[in-house]
Amino acid sequence: MSAITADSIDRESITVEAVFGLTGGELEREPLQLKDRAYRYWYEGVPDYVTAEYRNERRPLKTVVTCELYGQISPPEGWSRVATYRSSGECPCPWCGEGTGNEEGRDDCTLCEGDGYLYLGDGWCEVVLAKEPVLARPEDYFDGFGVREPFDFGGERYVLAFVASPTRTYTYTYHFVLPADAVVNTDEHGEGDGLWWAQEQAVGIERTLQAMATLLQERLDPPYGSAVVLPGY
Repeated sequence: MSAITADSIDRESITVEAVFGLTGGELEREPLQLKDRAYRYWYEGVPDYVTAEYRNERRPLKTVVTCELYGQISPPEGWSRVATYRSSGECPCPWCGEGTGNEEGRDDCTLCEGDGYLYLGDGWCEVVLAKEPVLARPEDYFDGFGVREPFDFGGERYVLAFVASPTRTYTYTYHFVLPADAVVNTDEHGEGDGLWWAQEQAVGIERTLQAMATLLQERLDPPYGSAVVLPGY
């Protein structure tokens, strides 16, 4: 009887597949490159056992399988961490463990080293990442409208939008804090409607806005040398 060997196979890859039930070819073979981050083990979508929870999710989702024993991975720019699903880190050896006819393992199995189980180790989990929607380029729809890159505040994502609203004698610049997933509805708003659209989308909780004001003024370099004036106060 020949030995069962994993000499020419990536043992960690096989273990990841087995422990997380990804033995049907779900894992992509090429690393996932997002901005300046690369993830070795990943697949499109979310784990099968939670798909119902995401049936109304419109953002592109990718699941990264990784070890967070020494700290959580940080999502790259433009992506957010949606959920984490942890694993026990072990499962029967798919080569010689339970259900294979070698219930107690085989001493010559180099995958599990003979005990019939695979051990991936502590801290391994599936991390679901969602691509943040990009606010439709306002300049395509509105005169004098622009946005900053999304920023985090209180566990939520926002953008700072500014609208230049011309009058007969002067152009006023207004600033609005919008949810980062706000999108332009071109059926309802068109060129010149930027101020009205921003007012409708703006975050309206006064205490939140007041808490944000200093952060925005100091860190986001408001355009035109103007102060951040938030609606509501």
